[in-house]
Amino acid sequence: IVSCESQGGRPVETLTIWPRVHYITPAERLKRALVSIKDELDEQCKTLRTEGCAIEADRLEQRTNADLALLRELGWCPGAEHYSRHLRGAKPEEPPVTLLDYFSYSADGGSEARRDWLLVADESHVMLPQLR
Repeated sequence: IVSCESQGGRPVETLTIWPRVHYITPAERLKRALVSIKDELDEQCKTLRTEGCAIEADRLEQRTNADLALLRELGWCPGAEHYSRHLRGAKPEEPPVTLLDYFSYSADGGSEARRDWLLVADESHVMLPQLR
């Protein structure tokens, strides 16, 4: 395989290939997340089967196991955001991280509040629900 410039066809000596996504989870946290995801999967499948929803349980098991395999091998999978609680080590009752968490925002206006930021909502259907 030879990399060439798109114009002129001259060989390129160096080529940088950037990853499609930039999720970074330390290895130990990823191992704990895999166990946590599997435990929750087992619990949910048991509940579904008890309720007579064996097909749904099988499908959930199949999809989640495929995701777990990708997470184990690549450290990432499509839809990884669905496992964010596990990947960040949060408890089930903890609220998810939202856009405002990245702005050092204090909803009650306390001394920690910073109001010196600007939000440009490009994909408002994704971003604006996080502001409510």
